[in-house]
Amino acid sequence: MKKEDWLESLDKDSREKADNLMIAFEKLGHPNPLYGTFMEMTDNSSAELARFRFLYGLKRSLNSDFDDPEKYVNDLIKHGYPETKEVIKKMVDADISVNEIISVVKSFFWDGMYWTVQQIGDPDFDNLDRDKHIKFPKWSLQEVDEKGKLTGRGVYNVNDDMSWVKK
Repeated sequence: MKKEDWLESLDKDSREKADNLMIAFEKLGHPNPLYGTFMEMTDNSSAELARFRFLYGLKRSLNSDFDDPEKYVNDLIKHGYPETKEVIKKMVDADISVNEIISVVKSFFWDGMYWTVQQIGDPDFDNLDRDKHIKFPKWSLQEVDEKGKLTGRGVYNVNDDMSWVKK
């Protein structure tokens, strides 16, 4: 069954829920709100809306910090890490444009996000479980409802849409 056919097959209450979910996915900028809604409503173990809200938060933080490139670079020079303040100042003094500096900073910011998400998505990513004598705990991201209670649904495959975050 195609997702469009699935949508048309829903009863009135389920269709209203689906319509509201599509609105939520659209607000988050999901590239395919119908697909997100389909996954949210049909996969009882996976929390698609929570997953995409997490990705939306990453995308927002990756882009919102750079709204005013001039201010951002000046703040780095004034308030940045001691090791980078001088490097950024040298870049400015060498007539490297603020936008070029931002593109470098944003690239490092992105890489940090990407590797953090890789670690979150795969508890074995650190390769510590190679030592069979030590039992390390694992983790998973879990959805909570509006009251903070666990729903029992996991937030999986966060790294699958990291390219969307970068756009």
